This record gives sequence, C-alpha cells and structure tokens, in this order.
Amino acid sequence: IITGDLTKNGELLNHILMAQRLARLERQGIEVYVVPGNHDINNPDSVRYVGDTTRRVANVNPKLFRAIYQRFGYDRAIATDASSLSYVAEPLPGVWLLAIDSCKYQNNLKLGYSEIGGKISPATMAWLLDVLGQAKLKHKRVVAMMHHGVNQHSLVEPLLFSEYLVDDWPEVSAQLAAAGLGVVFTGHYHGQDAAYPVDANLETHRTLCDVETGSLVQYPCAFRVATIDQGALVLKTRYINHINTDTGGV
Repeated sequence: IITGDLTKNGELLNHILMAQRLARLERQGIEVYVVPGNHDINNPDSVRYVGDTTRRVANVNPKLFRAIYQRFGYDRAIATDASSLSYVAEPLPGVWLLAIDSCKYQNNLKLGYSEIGGKISPATMAWLLDVLGQAKLKHKRVVAMMHHGVNQHSLVEPLLFSEYLVDDWPEVSAQLAAAGLGVVFTGHYHGQDAAYPVDANLETHRTLCDVETGSLVQYPCAFRVATIDQGALVLKTRYINHINTDTGGV
C-alpha cells in the first residue's frame, strides 16, 4: 500500500512511469493499492528540467489519476466514494482496505500552487462511516490508508507542522475510531512513528492508531511489513540499505 506522493510534482510522464514500475510488482504476484498525495493531482509545479531552467509539462486531474492507477486499487474496489478518490477493497477474505483520499487538489490550479494540507469533506466522511458500519455488520476487519495524519506524532506537530495533519484531525480521529476503525497507515511527514490519540491532559487513548511510515527516498529508506497473526496486526520496519546499481536490483 502506498499512501500518496507517487510523483515529485504530479507530472503526467512520472505518473505513467510509476504505474509501469508498479506493474512489475503486480506481475510478481504482489497486489498494489494507492491513494493520492498532495504532490500528485492538479499540481502547477509539474515541470521538466532544461539545463538550469524549467519548462511546464502536463499534470493530471483526478479522473486521469484514477485511470492511470486503475489496476492498483480502483478496479478491485467493492465500493467507491462519489465525492473523492476514496475506495474500499477486500485484498484478503474478511479484511477490508479503506483507501481515503484526504488531499485538497480542487483549487490548486487557481491558487498557482499545490495545497499541502488535507481535508475529509462531510460527504466523504459520511461515506466512510457508512462503509465502517457495513464492515461491522458483515464482521469485516478494516485497515485504512491515507496521506495525511489523523493523530499528532509529537507535541509540536499541531503548532509547527499542522499541514501534515488532516483538518479537524481530533474530530476526524474520534469519528473514525467510534465507528470501529483501529488502524490507519499514513505518510506525508515521511517519519517512522505510530501514535494513538492524546487528550489535553497528555493521556493516551488506545483507540485509532496512526501508523506513519517513512519514504524510500529519505534516509534511512524505511518501509513497513504488516502481518495479521491470530487476530493481531504485527508491524515490522525494514530498510533498503543497498542497491545493486549494475542490475537495478535491491
């Protein structure tokens, strides 16, 4: 599962190249699921480099993003949100993967820059709560993924790095937790951490766990492996520490 920022600045060519690389994983029997990040859609900073200058190149809109990554989540969806690029799939019997689109790309082209922050609209939240309600009735276990965080990972994050948390994150976290969601994989901040909600008295509530995962392009090049073992979700961190540049293999 890839929690967004599939490209540097949403260049159409880079999205196509990324999809080609993900297809290599698929051909090895590895299913891939994606959601967009704040860099990926309607990005005015999509450029190519010519010497020491840049030239604008084509970017992608939401419809094109979905088309390019159709094989990586959207064509396996058992339900989709009409108001966003969110969807739910069942990669394993009894396990639902809830892919949440939290990005604010609608006004990027008008603003002239890509908005860093995230938001879940009322319509999308209603859809998410409905999906979680159906999962409970059907006895499905739900694991979610999204780009922006729903829990603070440090005391200073809401003050200094608020755009790395989804808007109204305490309420979003509380609503999803109350609906039965226990874990969400997030990205955006490129940190390697996991956090439960913390109240004003700095008391931790073990409800919804926000599992933040680092980026492969940022040292120490970390990724996670999640295993469901006898009902428990076991998380392990692994690192890319060597690349065979002769063959392109790791």
